[in-house]
Amino acid sequence: MGRTLTGLALGLLATACMQLETAPSDDAEAALVGVDTRLAPLAWLVGTWRAEAFGGQVEETWLPPVGDSMHGVFRAVGDGSLRFAEFLQVTAEEAGVVLRFAHFRPNYSTWEDGPLQLRLASATDTELVFEAHAEGSPDRIVYRLQGDELHVTISGLDGDLRFRRDG
Repeated sequence: MGRTLTGLALGLLATACMQLETAPSDDAEAALVGVDTRLAPLAWLVGTWRAEAFGGQVEETWLPPVGDSMHGVFRAVGDGSLRFAEFLQVTAEEAGVVLRFAHFRPNYSTWEDGPLQLRLASATDTELVFEAHAEGSPDRIVYRLQGDELHVTISGLDGDLRFRRDG
């Protein structure tokens, strides 16, 4: 009887552990273990966002923060072809949280000589404000969650990009 109960208990424990490993978690704090605390306010940005802009479809996907960095990718597609792409990187550094990104043509050549840089100026549960950190960068980029839409305002562009979360 003792062996049966021990076997049953171990079986239940193994099943529970497997479920914990595979079950999706809605707890954002649990997903941020080991992440620089300065990146935690950006966690709501994680996921894929889609919009109509620049004469076609655009999407921006952000991966969860890991350690001292968070990464994203943006692409604009029109008439079935890539128009341009961006690679985005946010890092927690001694001087603060910095957003760097570069634009890529379909042949993978860049528009800029080096990455554009902005520093995180403020962050709330629904808004991230990045301001110019280096010459040649936009003066300001604001990510704002409004209802189920992500509004991205980039200085120098008319109007907001209005994304909806994919899925």
